[in-house]
Amino acid sequence: MKRNFIFYIHSITGLVSGIFILLMSLSGAVLVFHEDVDSARLSFFDPGGYRIPVDSIYRVIQKTYPQAQISNCELPGNKGAFSFFIYDPSYKNGEKVMEVFLHTQTGAIIGKRGGSDDTQNNFMSWLSKFHNSFHLGKTGEWLLGLFALVFLLCIITGLILFRKNLPAVLLFRKAAYKRDNRDRRVCIVV
Repeated sequence: MKRNFIFYIHSITGLVSGIFILLMSLSGAVLVFHEDVDSARLSFFDPGGYRIPVDSIYRVIQKTYPQAQISNCELPGNKGAFSFFIYDPSYKNGEKVMEVFLHTQTGAIIGKRGGSDDTQNNFMSWLSKFHNSFHLGKTGEWLLGLFALVFLLCIITGLILFRKNLPAVLLFRKAAYKRDNRDRRVCIVV
């Protein structure tokens, strides 16, 4: 009876934590490559050839964001656009950095990351918030912690159930379950 109860707990926690691991793995895998996604998106705007000098682009930033403090500039390189990091009072009271992307030939603003109208990387920003808190703020962070504890419970119950043939189970060498006459799953203990 005790073994069946542990198996039931292991099954439920495995299902819940499996969904959690799937969501975190998929979103994390995409977020790992966010720089490459940015480069691919911005490279469509950069046909190569003539580029506006950096000081002209700098004046465009000063004109568009007159009260902003410019932190640094990244040259087009593999991004395909000029990238300025600025602290503007209109975004988070100037306490958070906003990245502004400018076209290399026209000097037009082609996107932003941060700010109220995040046009550059809307999906990546959304995905990052999802990965970190399910878009629920502190409640989402607590929920992530709860899912981590459920996953830990799944691991502990799995170790209890399969402790005698753990290497065989982990290497998929033996059948982990068999069915008895009453059509219930029973763990094989060798």
